This record gives sequence, C-alpha cells and structure tokens, in this order.
Amino acid sequence: METGLEPSSMTDLAAGPGKTRDPDRVCNGWMEPTGLARLWSAFPIRDRPRPVVLLEHPAKVSSQGFVDDRAKVAWGSGAIRAAVPVPADVLARLGGDVAGSAAGALIITGAARTRASFLTDRGARELPAFELEISGLHEPCLVLDPEVPVWWPRADQWDSAEQLAGTAEVDGDDLTVHFSAGGSVLTEFVRAEFVEHETYVVGRPITFERPMPPGATAIPAALIVRTVTGKLTRPLGARVLVNEWGHPLLVTRTCREETLNCIG
Repeated sequence: METGLEPSSMTDLAAGPGKTRDPDRVCNGWMEPTGLARLWSAFPIRDRPRPVVLLEHPAKVSSQGFVDDRAKVAWGSGAIRAAVPVPADVLARLGGDVAGSAAGALIITGAARTRASFLTDRGARELPAFELEISGLHEPCLVLDPEVPVWWPRADQWDSAEQLAGTAEVDGDDLTVHFSAGGSVLTEFVRAEFVEHETYVVGRPITFERPMPPGATAIPAALIVRTVTGKLTRPLGARVLVNEWGHPLLVTRTCREETLNCIG
C-alpha cells in the first residue's frame, strides 16, 4: 500500500501493462484509488481521544443567520474585522483580517472561550471553541478552537467538511454496516462491500441496472435511495469509514448498553 504522499490525487489507477494490482485494494474487480491510502493510512487510530474528523465548517453561524443580504455577502467574502482581541488563527477560520477596517465589513465586538458541539464522523462532539459577537449576525458565531487537533480536512480544505457524503449505521456487533445508496428505478440494490485496512475501511454499494422493460422508451428521472448492508471481517472500532471516493461517512451506532466496543 502506498503511504506518505500528498493526499491530492483520487484518480483510480487500474493496473496497466507491466503493473500488478495490490490484492488488498481490489474488491470484486473494483480497484481502490491510490489516493485513499495516501490520505487515510496515516490516521492515528490508537490516539486517545480519537483525532477529530470534522464533518462541518469550524466556523458556525446559527440558524438565525444574517441580518440582511449585505451581511451575508460580507461574510462570504471574508470582510470581517476585529474590534477586540481575537487570536489570528481564530480570525483566519472566518477568512477575515486581524486589524484594519473596511466599508461594509462585519465587526467582531466580543470574544469569549466556550465549548460547543461540532459534527464529526462519530457524531456530535463537544469541543473547545470561541464564541464571537459579530455585527450582521443575529446570534454569536461559534469557532472551533484552533488548538483542537483536526486530522481531516486540511486547514485549506474546510469546504470539504461541509459536503456530507452520507451516513452509515453500525450494529452492536461492530461488524454489520448499513448505508444508503442511490440509483434509478431500474437499479437493483444488492449489498454493501468493504475493503478493509488497519486505519480505514472503504465501503461501496453493489448494484446493477435491470434492462428497460419491453416497449419502454424512457424511465422516470428520479433518484431512488435504498439501504444496503454488509459485514466487516473485524470490528470497525476507531477506523474511519469512507466512501469509494475517500470522503468520510457519519457513523451512528445501535449499541446496547452492555456492548463495550462502541468507540466514539
């Protein structure tokens, strides 16, 4: 398995002339993209507390949102200034500047340390944060404390965290996994299959397309979502469950109270 490389390419590298496929990365003819190993093989699975795999942006605006469209545009463009002391790396997570002023910029008028809930691949976790009073927002903004070690995504790829790839449910045995798959009205949803590694597991749905019914000229353009199920060869534990493109899934668990191997 390839490791130690930049997690940039997610290209599926099928074996070509003179090349052999790594059997640990092939499942029923599907070749795991090399980028997945580059990204996830270094995940520090034995660290406690488990490193954060963040599934939302580290700067959260409440559901009340902005006071007007001008404030929303200023937020999106990073036109944010601090009128009170704010750590530079906290302000950087807003895309703003530490000092100075600009016409139409949002102004941070208060900053306090707190704890807040952030969505991770193992559900919501309460983590150290900053609560910022900002003009143009109906309610304070919550920013994940930069001192909290976030393993994924990289600091320059926060938008990746907001693209939730899906959810998976793991039974109390920590082996049986259910997740959603999409298809058309002709899709037959068969099962889930997995390529397992020491630090991560790749889950993918197995489906096939039924032929068009005799005489049919078109099918409804509707997305059909069904649950597929599969079983791991060993407990998921603290491993990261990712889809076939390497994006982590939100794992929820249906563990009974007496089950001891539910690692959050």
